[in-house]
Amino acid sequence: MNSVLRFSLDRRIFWLLVFSFTDAACTHMGIRLQLVEELNPLIRHVYNWNVTGYYAYKLLFPLLLALLFPYVRERRWFDVSLSMTFWLYLAVNVYHVAWIVFCCIQGYL
Repeated sequence: MNSVLRFSLDRRIFWLLVFSFTDAACTHMGIRLQLVEELNPLIRHVYNWNVTGYYAYKLLFPLLLALLFPYVRERRWFDVSLSMTFWLYLAVNVYHVAWIVFCCIQGYL
């Protein structure tokens, strides 16, 4: 079985990439509309420096994870870490949906 086929077996990595992008896009939208602010000081600094760099930084770690996946996928700590990260990013995206719905109801969007 080739590495491309093996990679496709774990969809959590794909969803981490999607969640990371939607997190970045929703945060960017909220900052531009002055509805939210970036709480992470490092990410805030990168955002204020360069928005393209902000997106690149947000997508860097899921992409690195995808590259490392074939080498560490059999390790228990990796599976636990990947699952925890998946659920955390899912929760962050649910939070984004909640504030977007709230802002729509209140007439901010």
